[in-house]
Amino acid sequence: MNKALFSSFRMFVRSVVSDGMLLLMLVMPILMALLFKLAVPALVAQFHWTFLPSYYLLFDLFLFTIAPTFWTFASSMTILDEMDAGITPQLIVTPVGKFGYLFSRLGFPSLLSYPVICIIVYFAHLSSLSVSAILQLALLSMVSCLLPSLLVICIANNRVEGMAVNKLAGLLGFGSFVPFFITGWQQYLFAFLPSFWLAKFAQTDNYFFFALVLLLTVLISWGLFRKYERKIQ
Repeated sequence: MNKALFSSFRMFVRSVVSDGMLLLMLVMPILMALLFKLAVPALVAQFHWTFLPSYYLLFDLFLFTIAPTFWTFASSMTILDEMDAGITPQLIVTPVGKFGYLFSRLGFPSLLSYPVICIIVYFAHLSSLSVSAILQLALLSMVSCLLPSLLVICIANNRVEGMAVNKLAGLLGFGSFVPFFITGWQQYLFAFLPSFWLAKFAQTDNYFFFALVLLLTVLISWGLFRKYERKIQ
């Protein structure tokens, strides 16, 4: 099983490397992190936007998501290409199976993004995040960023549709903004979004919110996986 899983992952890597657009997705997080690190403080100094530092944590939350978002986007596009080409049915009947196939396409890239997230945020963060906070928030970001890609492969049937659905799936990250701009009870209207609780955890360091992110992500992921299973049968 392990041999089949890694063989499937190597096949995925070859597909990404041979596609210029998907290969660009792998380096974009580093470029965007550099942009944020240099541009945001420069804007504060140049235009005296003294309100921006109060949102540095929000900027950092974005940094946490860029690596897993871009990497799993590349994964979802590859999955849709293989689905459209009729390759998926041939792979899921091998020892790797349905779950193993999906893990080799989404799970491995997501896991590999974890050290990248930690390094990017450690060197580019704007707020006063501790190393412990970076490690914990990176874990939550790595897990929750699987949801948009799972949604894409459940709804779309090819790359063109996938790119359109991906824009809609990006709204799953909208919850991160809510606690920074809505302080009343209305903010809890977005409590169904794991990204909302991720932001709450970043603000409060309350591990109840940490657990909610994981719980919601697991439940939603399981539902999407079951839908994906039915789709490829």
